[in-house]
Amino acid sequence: MHRIIVSTVSLWASALGAETFVCDNNIVKVETASPDLAQTVCTHTDTALAQFRSCNLPDPFPLGIEAVNSLENNCLGLFHCGENRIEVLAPDAMTALRLKQSLFNAIPTDRLFASVILHEMAHALYDQTPCPFDDCVATSEYFAYTQQLSGLLPQDLATIENQIDPEHEVSRDSINAMILLMAPDRFTLNAWEHFSQLEDSCSYWRGILHGQIVFDRVHP
Repeated sequence: MHRIIVSTVSLWASALGAETFVCDNNIVKVETASPDLAQTVCTHTDTALAQFRSCNLPDPFPLGIEAVNSLENNCLGLFHCGENRIEVLAPDAMTALRLKQSLFNAIPTDRLFASVILHEMAHALYDQTPCPFDDCVATSEYFAYTQQLSGLLPQDLATIENQIDPEHEVSRDSINAMILLMAPDRFTLNAWEHFSQLEDSCSYWRGILHGQIVFDRVHP
């Protein structure tokens, strides 16, 4: 059983009836009105940290995670760059939206919720990497999606991999901001297909965090 500590309630959280719970890992604070949900989030953040550490990746800076009932653009989670803050749909709200997510709709809500937390924490980790361009959205999403899919159970990952066309050939050029914007599911599949071909995925992740691997480019 993980222990969580109730911290001082911020004014904006108090207005929503939420409290601040400090996870045992001392990296994450959770904003929610539900102690049980806070415990669940803390457990999932421990799992995410363990995945990072298994590849000798650093921890993200201390951050806050707020469980919310809605997000713009049908998002399941959102990392606020430069703010060390994540918003994630609470499980009940995620259940209502899950079936609209064509790529992830076969994954049960409890496991999808865990994977979204991992995805957003990966964004928080990549946020510590300087970007040589105006933004590195393709690189950040590649890192986040490959972390997310790597953390799935085999039966859940199979529902994603079954959507990959075996005739499709993916190259590094297939991972770019334009595809991410126009066809996000295709971007995710391209990223995973590319990542799955790597001989040393941990080294590749470290190369991304060290700024040695960047999928973004200068726009004309």
